[in-house]
Amino acid sequence: MNKVLIVGSGGREHAIAWKLAQSPNVSKIYVAPGNAGMQDVATCVNIDPMDFEGLTEFVKNEGIALTIPGPEAVLNAGIADYFTAEDLLIFGPTKSASIIEGSKSFAKELMQKYNIPTAAYKVFTDYPGAAAYIKTQPPPYVLKADGLAEGKGVIITSSLEEADNALKDMLQNARFGESGKTVVVEEFIDGEEFTYMAFVKGTKVYPMVIAQDHKRAYDNDEGPNTGGMGAYSPVPQISEIYQDTARKDILQKAAEAMVKEGRPFTGILYAGLIATPSGPKVIEFNARFGDPETEVVLPLLESDLYAAITDILANKEPVITWSKDHIIGVVMASKGYPGNYEKGTPIRGLEDISGDTQVFHFATARNEEGYVTNGGRVLFIVRRGETLAAVQDELYKEIKQIKCENLFYRNDIGHKGIAKSVPPMKLILSGKTKDVYENANGTYTLKLKDTATGKDGVFDPGENAVGLSIDGLGRESLKLTKYFFEMLTAAGIPNHYIESDIPAATMTVLPAQKYAVEFICRRKAEGSFLRRYGSFTNRGDELGYLVEATIKDDNLKDPPISEDALAALNIITHEDYAICKNLTQEITKLLTADFAKKGLDLYDIKYEFGKNDGKVILIDELSAGTMRVCKDGKLVPPMELTGLIHCPTT
Repeated sequence: MNKVLIVGSGGREHAIAWKLAQSPNVSKIYVAPGNAGMQDVATCVNIDPMDFEGLTEFVKNEGIALTIPGPEAVLNAGIADYFTAEDLLIFGPTKSASIIEGSKSFAKELMQKYNIPTAAYKVFTDYPGAAAYIKTQPPPYVLKADGLAEGKGVIITSSLEEADNALKDMLQNARFGESGKTVVVEEFIDGEEFTYMAFVKGTKVYPMVIAQDHKRAYDNDEGPNTGGMGAYSPVPQISEIYQDTARKDILQKAAEAMVKEGRPFTGILYAGLIATPSGPKVIEFNARFGDPETEVVLPLLESDLYAAITDILANKEPVITWSKDHIIGVVMASKGYPGNYEKGTPIRGLEDISGDTQVFHFATARNEEGYVTNGGRVLFIVRRGETLAAVQDELYKEIKQIKCENLFYRNDIGHKGIAKSVPPMKLILSGKTKDVYENANGTYTLKLKDTATGKDGVFDPGENAVGLSIDGLGRESLKLTKYFFEMLTAAGIPNHYIESDIPAATMTVLPAQKYAVEFICRRKAEGSFLRRYGSFTNRGDELGYLVEATIKDDNLKDPPISEDALAALNIITHEDYAICKNLTQEITKLLTADFAKKGLDLYDIKYEFGKNDGKVILIDELSAGTMRVCKDGKLVPPMELTGLIHCPTT
């Protein structure tokens, strides 16, 4: 059995203590300094979080096995370095690694250097330069103090005058002291925001479930920005496939980048992200548990938090499992927050909260009459269940039992997730180039991978062609697919396409009974490289719209099989063969004409067909990997084809 020290005093630290108290490996939990509401799971000790000497002395005297720092200030001040120098186990990044949160300009430069998606930006240390620059930019204006500013260092405004005044406050009037001497001016990007946290050690990244915070003080996302008025998880409008993109392109890349920079990260890496048409982008990185996201994420952790952290620190693979429940947390804040507010107002009714609802204390004190308010954000009320809608309904019934004349809260936490909740997808097939998911409504979602298979001339990869990975290939292929299928749909060609999500590299399609045969339309000898066309002396000789069918033709090179043979094998009827052949020629003529307008020449292309509700339809991705296209007699690589065709990016 082990003792644990948590450094901090708010709802985040209460949630960490609460989760650790469930571990069979933990005998006692201390929080420095903590607050009165945590005493159900921890012992509060009156040590200032910045008193590293006092903290290490306490840890040694009490025989504490693990320390977990909560606030960003102590991490950026070097608490992990101090503890490590004293040979004490701590789960948090060094001062050198904490700079990913402590300096927004550093984080931006890191992302730019290692191709981690984020908004465009410029860094300024002088007011005249910054003021001149924003006049060239469209509103809204996003201004960020470079250093830590207690959550107040980000200004977003559509007013050029307000933006100019904010720059003066930071760069001339030292509004944020040292933290504001450097300012990041950032492109405004709009989209669905979400938080993605992960346990990290070096290049090892273990993601948590995502959450969505509510920053604005009042209902309908109105009022001033706050530290967060509530959160929920999961976030149904952010698909698991999209999350996987964020994990790979952001969390994993960031961890690897920090190692390459000589600043290996250990602890909790927090990515504040935004979903855009071109993929997830980083709003900010934090170097610790988010607040209030932690209070809704940790209750969904089914496995042992202490064991996970100590295993990660020991370079062992941790056991980390998550509940499929839905959870919502609502902040009860002092009236006036995030501005001025009073303290000491009595809180009644906490004893009436049911056992299915958890109360985390942000800032409470206790006197002879009971709990009283002691800060801006005071309480965080959390409940979980099977759906967000059901949880929200029960949670607000519980909140109404808490009586305090000086507290307010939002009534719509989780509203975005409830509005966009959809039944989950089920993975039914995982292949080399795509995964296939079955949706609750009977449709299917294809997730395209960044992989090309086979020794396919369209990729021209040389001898090691099988399993070739091309970063971003899935999304680039989908841009073409979307373009092609929307063109064919407009032309009345029956097909399975419903919609696509380019950032997530997914396409939703109708179900179809697929024929075990592929149709190839060959237009020129060039690009086919087949012996049976050896009689063509000119590699550009026309073959006409020659249609062949094969059982499998990954490389567009397998020999054809006759219509009679396919029918004899019960692979496809003569009637359906004729329909497929006609569609093959009709589609190829449409594509050839479209390509010609762009100075491109379609040499050959492969199609797959199936039946939906008794009707023959075109299926499969119809992407760069299924065709050969040339420009000026040279084969066009797949990653270039999208730009040449001028495909939309959304």
